[in-house]
Amino acid sequence: MKIFNKMNGLKRIFTIGVSCGIILNVFAPAFVVRADSQSTQTAQETSIATDSLASQKESDLNSTVEEARIWIPNETVRQAINKALKRTIDINTYSPTKSELASIKGDFRLDFKDPVDSLEGIQYLTGISSLYTTNTKILNEEELSKIGKLTQLTYLSMGNSNLTSIAFVKNLTNLTGMVLPNNAVRDVSFSHDFYYSNNRKQYNFQSQQIEETIETTQTSNVTIPELKVIGVNNNQVSFEGFAINSSNNPNHVENNFIIDNLKPGEVKKFTYRFADRSINHAGAFSGTVTITVKNTLEEAMPLTVKYQDVNGNQIAEDQVINGYIGDSYDVSTEKYNLKIDGYTLKEVQGSPYGILAETPQTVTYIYEKNATKAKDVVVHYQDANGSKIADDQFFSGNVNAPYDVSTKEYQLEISGYTLEKVVGSVTGFLSEEEQNVTYVYERAEGQPVTVNYEDEEGNSLSPSEILNGKIGLPYETTAKTIAGWVLKTTPENAQGVFSEEMQTVTYVYSKLSDNEKNEDDSATIGKDKIPVNQAETTKNKGKTITTKNKTTVSKDKSSLTADKLPKTGELMNHSWVIIGLLVIIVVFFIAVIKHTRKK
Repeated sequence: MKIFNKMNGLKRIFTIGVSCGIILNVFAPAFVVRADSQSTQTAQETSIATDSLASQKESDLNSTVEEARIWIPNETVRQAINKALKRTIDINTYSPTKSELASIKGDFRLDFKDPVDSLEGIQYLTGISSLYTTNTKILNEEELSKIGKLTQLTYLSMGNSNLTSIAFVKNLTNLTGMVLPNNAVRDVSFSHDFYYSNNRKQYNFQSQQIEETIETTQTSNVTIPELKVIGVNNNQVSFEGFAINSSNNPNHVENNFIIDNLKPGEVKKFTYRFADRSINHAGAFSGTVTITVKNTLEEAMPLTVKYQDVNGNQIAEDQVINGYIGDSYDVSTEKYNLKIDGYTLKEVQGSPYGILAETPQTVTYIYEKNATKAKDVVVHYQDANGSKIADDQFFSGNVNAPYDVSTKEYQLEISGYTLEKVVGSVTGFLSEEEQNVTYVYERAEGQPVTVNYEDEEGNSLSPSEILNGKIGLPYETTAKTIAGWVLKTTPENAQGVFSEEMQTVTYVYSKLSDNEKNEDDSATIGKDKIPVNQAETTKNKGKTITTKNKTTVSKDKSSLTADKLPKTGELMNHSWVIIGLLVIIVVFFIAVIKHTRKK
């Protein structure tokens, strides 16, 4: 029985020990926080906090169901929360649970000077009563909605926090103090319910510094309305005068600011004061509005309108359009789409509509010259002596139209001639003055003319003569006087012109009878028996001589000798005379000899 009682006593002792350990694990952090808040930390308390942290980590490892932890992305917010949780060792890395965040009580200060782009984690600080963010620039106003979830807040101080809107405060119905000076808030009507509530103890929207930039393309009488600034009673807060007296200030007329002159690219800035006079409170909405007005006009590069003919030659003065970048232009109007005498518009290169830009632009009107009848190009055909050998040809068209008379149509092949040279330009442009092109030809060598002397049976009676000359030049032949023969037929082509074909002239003779021969001999004594034609005759045997524009006759010496031989009838008559004379001489000598002997 005693042993049993001892066992029960040990059980009770063990149970009490475990319970004490659990109680210590749960409440030890709270004791540490309270000790830190009282700023009376001692070496012993530091040791307790360290032991508590170790116990918490051990508890986290042993827990079967672990509470989710909240990651706080912004380092400034994370450090502020962990500082409140007394997480000094891992202040930069620790991610608390929601219950830990909810355990933070009293005032919470986010008064770091570094800008904050995320307030994630603050929405879980449901145990704090006051929030201070003085001098902390909140970059993302969407994050302010997280503060709006802290409905338990009784005091909000956010001076110089870069605020432009306070819409997030409408749900903070437990506030007794709303202190938001030195921001850029434009509308404080969301503070209306708070201002008129019985809970209000502090209210401050002083020294707001609102800035606005306005861009315009106007250069004169630039009208800018007063900025829309809304007071606590949803009223337009009126202009209270310029913050600085300066000649650069615009005119203020009926809630508008008027700038007389604003040059392209010029910037003007002015500041005026405002105050919400709908309430009488020291912390009433007030401040300044600074408006920066910038003329965005920039000088554009010029647009040039050109006027050219189809060959790119300028036919009218250029026109230039200047202005500012973005200005529209239209060069399709009569001012730019010119009617030019003697020309007709053919096409437009470039866009006649558009806007002026940073780079130069060009619009070119291309004109075609109206048809003007030009003087003809006259093509002549002459020989070397300037004699016309073919009819002239004419190339017609309009002024400035090209011509070409080097083609086969104009460069003729003329029978009997070869082209020697061309005088004048065979290509060019028609003009208002007549132009001449002369093709000069030279006569070609003709085929020879053969003159034959034959009997009726076609037998040659005398060597043939060869006549040479240029094609188209005349030739003339005559019959020969051949002893014992008489001309029977004179050919029809005894006279003619040299041509590209060989020609033959044949004189036909018939033989003389004896009586005809005697008559012929008596008729021909003392006469030249060699006929000569009108052309020059050479007596060089075996040669044919051609001289320019003359017909040359070739004749062998054998034919000349033959022509000088006496005819048959002539020999018989002369023999009797000679015999008679010889008889007389012989008789005379015989008589003389006899007479001499007698003496």
